[in-house]
Amino acid sequence: MQLHRTGKRPQWAGLSRKRRNAWQRVAARTDGVLTVGNFFTLFGFGLVLAGLGYVIAAGRSGSDGREEWYIIGFGLIVVGRLCDLLDGWLAELTGTKSPLGESLDAGFDKLITLLALPALVVATILPWWAAGALALPHVFIAAISARLIRLRRVPHPSLTGKLSMAAAWLTVSTAVLAVALAQEWSYAAYIGWLAYAAGSLSVVLGAQAAIGYARQLRK
Repeated sequence: MQLHRTGKRPQWAGLSRKRRNAWQRVAARTDGVLTVGNFFTLFGFGLVLAGLGYVIAAGRSGSDGREEWYIIGFGLIVVGRLCDLLDGWLAELTGTKSPLGESLDAGFDKLITLLALPALVVATILPWWAAGALALPHVFIAAISARLIRLRRVPHPSLTGKLSMAAAWLTVSTAVLAVALAQEWSYAAYIGWLAYAAGSLSVVLGAQAAIGYARQLRK
């Protein structure tokens, strides 16, 4: 959790120019925009977006090769989400954590999740009600976070919220994998059940996280 959290000032703000490493110098010159963490945040976002494109194309296509598209989409989604784990670690390693990086990580995390769920509905992988249940807590959290930012208060991600997001992406990835293997593996249905179990866990954790964010408005 601490890898994705920072204070009100960037890590390099309290250091003299001589004490800053090369990564911090670049970050300072660009007001925290050009950092290795931000690069992986955006790179991971792009990979997941491309993966969702393959999944939608596979779901709407009647060609014989669509199972391969599902596999490609699954791979891109998994690698893209791994980049979300790397961004905080690399920001910590290079000493370039900042409020901007934290906001980008949280914002793109929410955005790609809210794009992925309707994409799976369009690809007929998830029913609309399941996607809606997964999305609702995170829409609520995003609205509260926007309100906190307007009040000039930094909404740090909570452990419960991170676990809910992880469970949501386990749902997305396993649902895609179950469809990809449906015709080749007789036990693929069990992967589908795993997706629904992870989705149920995500909704419960997301509701708890949303309540925690709502309490921040009262402080």
